[in-house]
Amino acid sequence: MDALKESLDQSELAQVEERLRHMELDELHRQQQEEEKAEECLRRMDTQAREASMARENLSNSLTRARLMRQAERDYEEARMRRDSVCMKRLSLSVCSLLRLSLSVCSLLRLSLRLSLRLSLRLSLRLSLRLSLRLSLRLSLRRLSLRLSLRRSSRLRRSSRRLRSSRRLRSSRRLRSSRRLRSSRRLRSSRRLRSSRRLRSSRRLRSSRRLRRYKSL
Repeated sequence: MDALKESLDQSELAQVEERLRHMELDELHRQQQEEEKAEECLRRMDTQAREASMARENLSNSLTRARLMRQAERDYEEARMRRDSVCMKRLSLSVCSLLRLSLSVCSLLRLSLRLSLRLSLRLSLRLSLRLSLRLSLRLSLRRLSLRLSLRRSSRLRRSSRRLRSSRRLRSSRRLRSSRRLRSSRRLRSSRRLRSSRRLRSSRRLRSSRRLRRYKSL
């Protein structure tokens, strides 16, 4: 009985020890998990703190950048205003110089117009004189040409009359001579025909007589 009790006590003790070991292992595992969780929390806190510090730095940097940008914009606006003022001054000076040049050009144009008017008047006078002289010369030449044409026409008429009379005389002479020639030719031809007929008739008669003589013989 005592041995059974001892064996039971030992088995219970072993079970209790195993349970205690399991409990210790579970506690160790839980402690490790809690430590890991705590480390993770610490890491997260560190990362959050770093991110917060980075965000603060970024905010400070952004604020400084914004300040610098505002200052740069102000400087740029001031420089632009100065540049615009300088450009306006230059433009005003250039406009004044252009106005002066335009005034000088206007004066030169007036002078050139006056000179051109004078020259045009002189040229118009010269041209009018030349035209009048040309017209007078043309009129005189036309008159002379008319006189010469009249003289030539009278001469031509006279010469044409003479030519006509001479042509008429020549034509009449030619007609007379042609008529004479024709009449003489006709006479000659008629005489030749008559003589040829006579000769033919005499020859025929002679030949007929000869034939008759031969026949009578």
